[in-house]
Amino acid sequence: MGKLSSSTSGSSDSAIAKLAWFARWHALAQERCTQEHAVYKLQDRLAVLTMLPMEMKEANSQQKEDSHQLIQAASNIETDLGQDAQSLQQGIAAAHEAICRALEGLEEETCQFGNVLHLMDMRLSHCHDQLLADVVWRLEAQSKAAESGRLQKLHADRMQRLKQELAVYKERLKQHEAEAAARAAEQEQDLAIQEAESSKQRQKRIAFRETRRQQHLQQLNARYMKDKEAALQLEQRLFKLADKVASQHQARADFERLCHPTQAMLKPAMERRQIFAPMHGFSTQEIVKDQRFRAMEAIRQHGIAMTPYACQTLLSAKPSSASRPDNFTSPGGLQL
Repeated sequence: MGKLSSSTSGSSDSAIAKLAWFARWHALAQERCTQEHAVYKLQDRLAVLTMLPMEMKEANSQQKEDSHQLIQAASNIETDLGQDAQSLQQGIAAAHEAICRALEGLEEETCQFGNVLHLMDMRLSHCHDQLLADVVWRLEAQSKAAESGRLQKLHADRMQRLKQELAVYKERLKQHEAEAAARAAEQEQDLAIQEAESSKQRQKRIAFRETRRQQHLQQLNARYMKDKEAALQLEQRLFKLADKVASQHQARADFERLCHPTQAMLKPAMERRQIFAPMHGFSTQEIVKDQRFRAMEAIRQHGIAMTPYACQTLLSAKPSSASRPDNFTSPGGLQL
């Protein structure tokens, strides 16, 4: 690659030198053309001057001399121009040959230079791709850094905002605590006032209940004394009645005879031939009619005797009506 670059640089230098020589030759050709143009102008002037003496018969000798000199100078210039034209044609032919050779060399060098340019283009494209990848990576890194900075800034702003909100919350919490303490103090004061008022009302109620209790006790004592006095009067009447009965009937108390059945009690049993004699004035038929007897039999059959339900059932059952008025204690007996 180094040799190729050196050869390419050498050929390019020669081509540049040839191009510089061609530029110089072109400048000389332009200068020659300018001189030829000046000669042509002189020839035209000479033609005019040669025609003027014919037309102007009164021309002076000075003008004739000038025209002769001009004609001589024009002829000299014409000869010089002819020589220069020949040399210029020879130079142009040589330059044309040199230019053709230079163009052939330039084509070869251009082909080599095109290959070099293709390789350089490939390398440049590869470098461009690498640079583009590097730029993309740098841009991504910068964007990531910017995003990270933005996120850090957002996080810092959020933390600052949270700190401010926390400070506001603490301030509000202090205010709420102070208000709660004030309300608690007011409630305690209100409770103390209510307790004092309720204590007064309680003392009044206690005094009122004590008064009512004393009045009730007095009423109970008065009733007790009245009942006691009535009991004493009843006892006195009973003693008086007993003394009166004892004085009229001198009979001995016989408890065994009292427990024996009476004739009236035995007579229905003998007549109806029942299994067992009725007790205390009740016959078997009357006992069966009694709800308590039937309830007791049902309780015994189901085996639930001596249970609260059995006791409640027996207490709620109604007894049968008495067969005779003297089976139960008469109401008049209680008022003796």
